[in-house]
Amino acid sequence: MDKYKYLVYNRVVRKRIISPLRRLAAGQHGYFTTNEARLLGATDQALHSLLKSGTIRRVSHGLYIVSDILTSRLGSYYAASQWPNAKGVLSHETALELLELSDSNPIGIHITVPRNYRTRRVLPKPYVLHRNNLEPSDIILVESVRVTSARRTILDCIDAHIGADLLLQAIEQGFRRGHLNRQQFKDLQHRML
Repeated sequence: MDKYKYLVYNRVVRKRIISPLRRLAAGQHGYFTTNEARLLGATDQALHSLLKSGTIRRVSHGLYIVSDILTSRLGSYYAASQWPNAKGVLSHETALELLELSDSNPIGIHITVPRNYRTRRVLPKPYVLHRNNLEPSDIILVESVRVTSARRTILDCIDAHIGADLLLQAIEQGFRRGHLNRQQFKDLQHRML
């Protein structure tokens, strides 16, 4: 393939791929994964071409952002939930904050991965890793970000010995906001005693 045909080919591929990628990324705080791009028909060559042209940027292994889409306030949380290999669920104090259950101000972004999940990747600086096998009922979506449910979050924070005042506030707020039913509310209050 001569250079001219290669340039035309790249331009056509970029146009065919970038529209669906933009739509996908717009619903995910500006981000998409390599696997999601492949499901939309992007080849490694097409992704490389989009990277080289500056249309997309690599955030971390297998995670990209579309350059001309502004990330939302939850963008960094979405990116964290995609680490590592989309196995992460935001949890503990980070979940308290995202669910607006307390005045928690976490130092890092807390992520729970399955107990047996192992990665060779270095844990990025702001992330705090926890291991637990979560049930499907323990995971909810907050604006497309995977977060532990209010009940699971409070249980995790009790086990992590988070301050009693924050936990009592979280239990109250969880019940008021409809994240906890009456029985869960009573059980969590009892657990605090």
